[in-house]
Amino acid sequence: MKTEQLFFAIVLLTSITSCSSNRYIYSASPPNPYFKEKGESKLAAYYSSSNDNATTKEFAGGWDLQGAYAISDHWALTASYFNRREQDV
Repeated sequence: MKTEQLFFAIVLLTSITSCSSNRYIYSASPPNPYFKEKGESKLAAYYSSSNDNATTKEFAGGWDLQGAYAISDHWALTASYFNRREQDV
């Protein structure tokens, strides 16, 4: 009986607190493709934006830069930079 009450209390507290906090939006950038042979490379840039909503003050915007180079048939070097500002308040 105590276990059921504890479980119910945890579920209730979780559902109540999840509705009252700010929600931050995460959107992952797509990964670089897998390379098949030495010397292959890829550069990519992604930009995302949204208009500010005057009523809810939601906004999202930013950019991603990615680069990769296959130094052998089995190894590759990758680098990326992520700059994004997303919020729903």
